Order: sequence, then structure tokens, then C-alpha cells
Amino acid sequence: GADDAIKTTLSNCVKVAGYKYCNPNNQSTSSTAPSYEGYGYCCNLLSSSVNCNEDLQEGLDCTLGDVSVQGEPLYRTYWTGMSSATCNTQDNRLVASTEPQQHVAKKMVIEERQVLTYEACYWIVGVEDNKYRDDTGAYIELRIEELNQANAYIYEGTSRENVTAFIEGNATAYAGVPYRAPISAKLIVVMTTVPNGSTSSTVKVIKFLTL
Repeated sequence: GADDAIKTTLSNCVKVAGYKYCNPNNQSTSSTAPSYEGYGYCCNLLSSSVNCNEDLQEGLDCTLGDVSVQGEPLYRTYWTGMSSATCNTQDNRLVASTEPQQHVAKKMVIEERQVLTYEACYWIVGVEDNKYRDDTGAYIELRIEELNQANAYIYEGTSRENVTAFIEGNATAYAGVPYRAPISAKLIVVMTTVPNGSTSSTVKVIKFLTL
């Protein structure tokens, strides 16, 4: 049958109930639109198109539905063009260890422009698998050291598809405040900013010795 995937932007697609947005490996589906507009595929949740099913196309990254499903600002992390380079990182996974690990991200936007809605970066924070026991009292501590024209949101979950808000009401995280989670947890940090904004965060494992 005909391909029913609609080439449009994330901002347009997530407003439509019963549809999801699919990012085709950060490659814009428009050859003429500015790269920051984030063109991808808008798909009915029941679509069988190869452009709408992650199992059928390598590198395809789809939301679970419209913005009401995963919420603001998590859905913005699916924006086409949010590469590792844009988010100032080599990997979106940050490994917490007993030594503080610091990550700094600056200008986390594809291109400066005057709009109301911007893209977002995310990182999954956790320890190495099978390295710490749950009964040692160890925990992960995440601290947002600095926010410059930026906001940080913290979720708990192993991926963007199964998260819950870590801070009540999904309120923004405060700079300088230590946020602690069980050693077995995974935290997902979402950063949104405006041109020239930046953020700095530190993660570490605090391990209690038991006698």
C-alpha cells in the first residue's frame, strides 16, 4: 500500500492526538527547510509504514505518541538533528562512579533563531551493570552545578519510553542541589536551553562501607 508517513516537523506532529513523530536517524526529510526545523515523519499509531516502525528501519527513533503521552520537555529530545555533537557529548549515557564525573554542555541548539520552542538534549545516568550491590546503602548523586539560560528536568527510568518524573510535578531541577537515587536506578536528565545557554552537571556514586 501507499506510504502514509507524513513529512513534517516535530512541533507540528506532536499536537495531533493518535499520532507519533519518528526521527529518521537525525536526517531531515526536507531538502529545503532549515535544519533546525526538525523534519521527520508524522505517523498514525497504527501505521505499518517502514518510516513509522523502529523494527523495520535502523536508526529510526519514535515518540510513544503526541505530546500528552511523554510530556514536555521529554518529547523534544526526539527532534531531528539532535546529534551527539549538538549536545556536546560522545554518548548520551553517563557512567556514575565513586569519582565525580562532570559533564558540560553549551549552546545545545542546532541553530540560533527566534522561535518559542527549542530542541532538547538528554543523558541517561547510571552505574556499570553488576558493579554495586543494592544492599550496601550506595546511591547515585546528581548535581546540576550551573544553569545559564537553561532548564534541567530529571526523570527515573531506563529509557525515555518508561520514565516517571523524579521531582514532584516534574518541576525543573535547581542548580547546586544534590539529587539522590538508589544505586540500582537510572536517571534521565533532559536539558533545554536558548542560544548561548549552557549547563554543567556532576554525577557520582556515594558508597557506604558496611562492617
